[in-house]
Amino acid sequence: DVVEAEEAFTRLHPNVVTLDLELPTGSGITVLQYIRRVSRETLVIVLTNHAHPHYRKKCLSEGANYFLDKSAEFEEVVNILKQTFHQPTVQ
Repeated sequence: DVVEAEEAFTRLHPNVVTLDLELPTGSGITVLQYIRRVSRETLVIVLTNHAHPHYRKKCLSEGANYFLDKSAEFEEVVNILKQTFHQPTVQ
């Protein structure tokens, strides 16, 4: 829920957050707004079944780094994380 997500973010300071838009007590957009007030560095991936253009535009304007449709783009999360955290091998 919104309060738990905000408290967890404050306590854990994660590098990456995945958010759904539909939460039991509100919207993932509220959590996204909170995260962006606290941190600009955290990678935020909105992963939702409500991938309507209106929601996409709203989330991206609120600072989400990615907006993905769970039913069609779920596997993209792995690619995003690999690209973001790829460490070159040292030989």
